[in-house]
Amino acid sequence: MIPAARRHPWLAAGMMVALLLATLFLARTVVLVAGWGPDPARPVEGWMTPRYLVRVYDLPPDQVSDLLGIAPGSAPRVPLEDIARQRGVPLADLIAAIEALRPPP
Repeated sequence: MIPAARRHPWLAAGMMVALLLATLFLARTVVLVAGWGPDPARPVEGWMTPRYLVRVYDLPPDQVSDLLGIAPGSAPRVPLEDIARQRGVPLADLIAAIEALRPPP
């Protein structure tokens, strides 16, 4: 072990945490710049959550919450298929309604 790290273990641990965080932010930046992130041209699927829909497809949050019957601003981490099951609505109908909110390409 490096002598300085032996003398200052908390400082060494803090440096390792800082390096880990910097690496994670760098990886996220590379993913976003390279275009490997979410694809807004992708069709809506049952595994997607309301928050995901609002962020990726740039949908109005108030319209999404009204459509899904959830409280505005709550954005539960529940997939569309579970929301459809809870409301007793076919998933295909819910997806079609969300697709209608999407702006044309």
